[in-house]
Amino acid sequence: MNKPGPLTPEEFKVIKTHATLGYVLIKDIPNINENVMLGVLQHHERMDGSGYPHGIKSKDINMVASIVAVADVYCAMTADRVYKPAFHPFEVASYILEKCYHSLNFSIAKTFLTNIAPFFIGHRVKLTNDLCGEIVMTYKDDPARPLVRVDETYYDLRKHLEIEILQMFDYD
Repeated sequence: MNKPGPLTPEEFKVIKTHATLGYVLIKDIPNINENVMLGVLQHHERMDGSGYPHGIKSKDINMVASIVAVADVYCAMTADRVYKPAFHPFEVASYILEKCYHSLNFSIAKTFLTNIAPFFIGHRVKLTNDLCGEIVMTYKDDPARPLVRVDETYYDLRKHLEIEILQMFDYD
């Protein structure tokens, strides 16, 4: 995780063993819920079969694993890494809703994002039109595009598709 560059194919193979190793570590713990064990094992499986460790698809992926998968992608993308700075939460929300439609459980992703977006109400942002404002409302139908107030003007980013949030100043 702290390597300052891309992983080699061999290093990526080693990284991909963490789901199976985690499962092996917890599977014999008395009274551990099977859904939790499958969440650990399958959290990198993807709806389209492109994940690991087993490449299983949609209906075969445990629901807890699907929830953990969305949270894992969100956390990975909103965290600073040695090799890349963190993306702001609305950028990640847009990415998840647009790019992960076939790989993550869309219903779970939308529910997660809809419920996390309101936590950013009141946070200051810089928009791609060079204006700075404050998030004043988020929307269940599009949690990636909030309502932003700049002085006395309101920008509903669901309607102003040409405007994006460029930067958030106080979300960490």
